[in-house]
Amino acid sequence: MAVGWYTEAPDRPRVLVAFSSDAGGAFGAPVEVDVAEGDHAPSGPVAVALDDDGHALVLWLATAGPNEAILSLARVSPDGKRGEELVVAKGPPSRLGGISQIVRAGDQVAVAWVEGVLRRVRAVAIPLAGIPAPADRRPRPVVASGRTPSEQGSTREPAPDLKLVSLGGDEVSLASLRGRAVLLNIWATWCVPCIQEIPELAALHERHGKDGLVVVGVNVDSADTSSKVRAFVAERKIPFAVWLDPEMRVPRAFRVDGLPATLVIDRGGRLVSRLERPIAPDDPEITQAVSRALSDS
Repeated sequence: MAVGWYTEAPDRPRVLVAFSSDAGGAFGAPVEVDVAEGDHAPSGPVAVALDDDGHALVLWLATAGPNEAILSLARVSPDGKRGEELVVAKGPPSRLGGISQIVRAGDQVAVAWVEGVLRRVRAVAIPLAGIPAPADRRPRPVVASGRTPSEQGSTREPAPDLKLVSLGGDEVSLASLRGRAVLLNIWATWCVPCIQEIPELAALHERHGKDGLVVVGVNVDSADTSSKVRAFVAERKIPFAVWLDPEMRVPRAFRVDGLPATLVIDRGGRLVSRLERPIAPDDPEITQAVSRALSDS
């Protein structure tokens, strides 16, 4: 048998696996599967299955900087060798921060993970033959199904008309903003990247409000925390409108999986751009999308 775990001892984040030949009576020295280096850092959770040769099939989560999480799979032997890791999925940390599991199923493994604010379950089947053997460091592609869609893109599909409640308790809707360009930012008070991009949203509000852009922050905190959201907005002096969406109607309608997410809608009510990552200072993609939304009738 084999067990895997995440630890920050003794000096930095790492993923380890240990093997036992007597059903858990005793374990050998831990084998290092992954370790923090530069912007890369394993973050857990860790799941393990075994192949027919007694190698551990280790599944773990890592981050590559503040805006990308990676779900990886590697074959590890008891003597400390590790095969080239396979990237099963990539996305924002808010999307891939859920529980993951791996199960052996004949000549393949099933990998499943919980994804996004809607807590969707994603799964792929990976042939055992496609997982590199220990000490084999050649790049190998993951043979999998059910890959996640791109987080961003331009569509021009009509934006759904949604009715929510403003921070002041009034009913509001997207239809009421027709004729103006709209930037919807889906966020939560517990989402650190969401908080970090508030200054950029405020700058867009100040810069383009006179041109006809309406910036709306759609908050998806639970309904019992609305007073906390109001205090949060007041404390940070957020200058743009904030709508409450505890039932997550907006993420569902726009098929958004991660936070933060930004949707740009033109004056005709059509979706110009969707972005499922934090907005960077002077973000060129958002700048171009806002420009298109303001110029379209």
